[in-house]
Amino acid sequence: MKKTWPKIREVVHKNGTPAWLVDARINGKGTRWFFPTKVEAQGKAELLRVERFNNNTDTGNWSATGIRNLVQHKSGLFYARLFVKGKEIWKALKTSDLALAEQKLAILRNGRIDVPHYVYAVRGEALRGGRRYVKIGISQSVAGRTAAIECGVPFTMRLINSWKFSGRKLALESERLLHEHFATFRCRSRSREWFTLNRGDIDLLRITKLGDLKRAVSPSDTLTTRTVTPPELDLTWSLAA
Repeated sequence: MKKTWPKIREVVHKNGTPAWLVDARINGKGTRWFFPTKVEAQGKAELLRVERFNNNTDTGNWSATGIRNLVQHKSGLFYARLFVKGKEIWKALKTSDLALAEQKLAILRNGRIDVPHYVYAVRGEALRGGRRYVKIGISQSVAGRTAAIECGVPFTMRLINSWKFSGRKLALESERLLHEHFATFRCRSRSREWFTLNRGDIDLLRITKLGDLKRAVSPSDTLTTRTVTPPELDLTWSLAA
């Protein structure tokens, strides 16, 4: 089941009237609905998801349990099916025991479900001396964030690299490490996420791998140093031992 189904987006009718579109089409076939408010569109989308699941139209691998947000896979394992900020999230509970699954589900409901986050680096126009404006930040959607950034700057932004993390905490720590490394080149006239970097710095961001960032993140607060050496470039990471 696609986690983004049905799609919701804001549109404008030919007469200039704004609306919210709920697009339930699959492979070009299906129905679309238009609503005056986002809340109404989200409500319709949720009803469609529930109906699709209950009708079991897309897969025979799942069965309802009679408990809200709890479903069972044909393997016997239970999964939590929740919604966070309008997004459908499936979480493996890693148990085939119903009582234990209910306990884990209750913990998830009372806590905060973490969702994947990206650390991204995007660049703008060239400045004198060959440097470029570069923004390093985190987001759940790199494409959406890049488009939003472009709305506030007079030039096109291009993606240098992005790294996917399982949750916001790891992404924030990796973002901090990158910010510290390039702190000397931070733009004082802009936010803390903007830098003016040269070609070598940008190439370094481009070839830095996800594993390099993950190895630089640890739950300990004790800081030591580690050196990650990409080809022809050196980068010293501050990382927790």
